[in-house]
Amino acid sequence: MKLGYLFVTAVIGVMLIFASTGICQEKLTANELVEKTGQGSINWTAGYVEAAGMGIASDQTVAKINSRPVALRAAKENASGYLLEMVKNVQIDSARKVNDFMLESDVVDAQINGIVQRAVIADQLYMPDGTVEVKIRVPIYGELSNIILPAAFTKMNLKNEASSASAAPPTVTYSGIVVDARGTGIRPAMIPKIFDEAGKEIYSLASVDIRYAVRQGMSGYARDLEAAQKNERVAVNPLIVRAIKSAGAAKTDLIISNADAGRIKNAVQSELLLKQCRVLIVAD
Repeated sequence: MKLGYLFVTAVIGVMLIFASTGICQEKLTANELVEKTGQGSINWTAGYVEAAGMGIASDQTVAKINSRPVALRAAKENASGYLLEMVKNVQIDSARKVNDFMLESDVVDAQINGIVQRAVIADQLYMPDGTVEVKIRVPIYGELSNIILPAAFTKMNLKNEASSASAAPPTVTYSGIVVDARGTGIRPAMIPKIFDEAGKEIYSLASVDIRYAVRQGMSGYARDLEAAQKNERVAVNPLIVRAIKSAGAAKTDLIISNADAGRIKNAVQSELLLKQCRVLIVAD
């Protein structure tokens, strides 16, 4: 893969516009894989980082016509601090988080701070006492991925050894790959890896066309196997394999059997599926 071909700019997802009187709280489905910490959360299924904050106009402005914008601005500033901490803690791979890249590069640090400052308001609610509650969010994929993934790619070893697993000749064309990792303790990350039992890489950043990884992530995540099979990333006829265990320091990588590794290797168009990141992991 040529680096000149890899660097692309992705468009951030659709921005939502809400009425000034507030909106109903967005409900999460049981299939969504969400990590919650304090005032924020990372939704790995929907692909965004979100944080909540509160603000109120000062006593001098509370009776004035601009009290709501002042309170809203204060609430967003409050939420931005929490959001930045959430983004810093997004797991990139089994050893690194976004914050590690920020500490290594002032450019990356400035870019990540810029993303947080441009976060969109996902929810807002005005209280009778003048307090405003807001939720702001940034997509994991798109602009954030376009900063992190090319940087990670340049640091990695590009040697991509083939699996030694054997399997029957290909007979079926699959539309994607679903890895059932329930019960393994897998944690979601921007760059998950899949290995066979011998430790050979089946799927990693070296396997993908980075344009797809930037746009939609290397892997989708879900909590329900049936729903995962219907996900547009892998439908209509996904190959389903079972993870034996999680691996890596942060438990973001997976080990599958040699037999399943062989099934992936020998599936018709499997290389294309991996390049296009048509992979979905089912986790608890």
